[in-house]
Amino acid sequence: STRGEFTPGSAYQQRLLYLVDNLCANAPHKIGFWNASWAEVSNERAYGLALCHGDVSPEDFETCLTNATITVANTYCPNCRGAIIWRDYCMFKYSDLDVLGKMNGITGYIASEGNAGDDNFREAAVVLMGNLSQTTIGAPHKFFANGTTAIGNTTTLYGMVQRSRDLSADYCRGCLAIARGELSIRSMNNISG
Repeated sequence: STRGEFTPGSAYQQRLLYLVDNLCANAPHKIGFWNASWAEVSNERAYGLALCHGDVSPEDFETCLTNATITVANTYCPNCRGAIIWRDYCMFKYSDLDVLGKMNGITGYIASEGNAGDDNFREAAVVLMGNLSQTTIGAPHKFFANGTTAIGNTTTLYGMVQRSRDLSADYCRGCLAIARGELSIRSMNNISG
């Protein structure tokens, strides 16, 4: 996702470069999460955060974050004033608006549409994600949960839920409830996106 563009060489670009350096240097060594902001002039603020999946080593997180920042800057969002990218092991977002404590909306993707319309799949997915959501938001210092459930005798469904450390438990609970609802609707309609 993106919003607006900046002029190459602008004050905002300089602040964004500092921000990216700060996030890449600190995030892999700080419990898998780091946020930063940089501002000298109120209309040229840069905010950002980096989040590691809860089951990833600091080395893999560092590699993922470096690749994510390069991909955003050079491929998907050159000169964008705000962007978010989810990779296999990490999430990186930045903006000229304060991004802390806020989600950018609900997004989802069902990778295998073959069984997404099956009632057993839908029910198992919603139950699994509900259980993982409770684990993630129920413990004060637990921000990550993963697990599996069987669908019939031959299929294993894998799930993961992670809460960004800048989101309150109540905010996260509401967000995850919406995501589970979307999962049910998307699965029922056999839609990915």
